[in-house]
Amino acid sequence: MPSAAPEQREPYSFGRFRLDFQSRTLQQDDRPITLSGSEFALLKIFVNNPMRTLTRERLLELLHGPEYDGTDRGIDVQVWRLRRILETDPSAPRFIQTVRGRGYVFVPDGEQNAPAN
Repeated sequence: MPSAAPEQREPYSFGRFRLDFQSRTLQQDDRPITLSGSEFALLKIFVNNPMRTLTRERLLELLHGPEYDGTDRGIDVQVWRLRRILETDPSAPRFIQTVRGRGYVFVPDGEQNAPAN
């Protein structure tokens, strides 16, 4: 489960975004963007695992714990919502890319079709 306590960690910057772990906020070009708790938690997982392919099952485990019994397709909706916030064109994502048949990969520099591990 994601911790409710603020993290003592430096903000993380990628593209035009800055994620502040302590205040649990996201900014784009110094403009604050509202994130739900689940959006923040999912983005934090991606930021903590850059350039690593994460399966739907692994993402759900990291979000909800190993005992979570929900469908793994529910993560697709959460990724879609996060892409609508981060991506200029959510249908051609640069930061959160789909690895066909495997899951998702976070590409902090936004390179299209980054190599997946």
